[in-house]
Amino acid sequence: MMSNDLYRISSPLIPDLQWKPDRIFLNKSPRLWVNVLPKDPISARKSLYRMACYFRREFGYDFVQYDINEDDNGNHAAFVLTAANYISKDSVIGGMCFRKREKCEILKDHWGLQWVWIHPFSRNKGYLSRVWNQLNKTFPDFLVESPLSNAMKGFLKYKKCYDQHTDYRRLHK
Repeated sequence: MMSNDLYRISSPLIPDLQWKPDRIFLNKSPRLWVNVLPKDPISARKSLYRMACYFRREFGYDFVQYDINEDDNGNHAAFVLTAANYISKDSVIGGMCFRKREKCEILKDHWGLQWVWIHPFSRNKGYLSRVWNQLNKTFPDFLVESPLSNAMKGFLKYKKCYDQHTDYRRLHK
């Protein structure tokens, strides 16, 4: 990777994918959070992978927390944030991934919000806030997995749910 590529962020397009209403997590025009499934076209999975790569790069993690070839075993739920409506083919400007955590010796089965990444120009616009209640309904008792960025800590405190989503002790068996 050339040094100037380190600072490049491009928003991929997802061509030829019809967003069906049952796949749209929340429609807050002009932005959509759309569920990306393992059977989706490679363009959708690559777009989500790119968001995971940006997350890894920004926070200096060792590995990318999403794989284009994820198994369809029901143990993850991944979403892209698009600037699309039902008809247009528009750019992906963010992503997030939940993982089901089970068979742990000390914790009850639960969902973990593994990562969220939104393009810097699209941050602080309420895109995560608008889906927060729906996330809590869809993934009850989910934990936001650490380490947390300062932005995520601030977000959770703003939503008055920092302890609820970060305290692993509440899930002890």
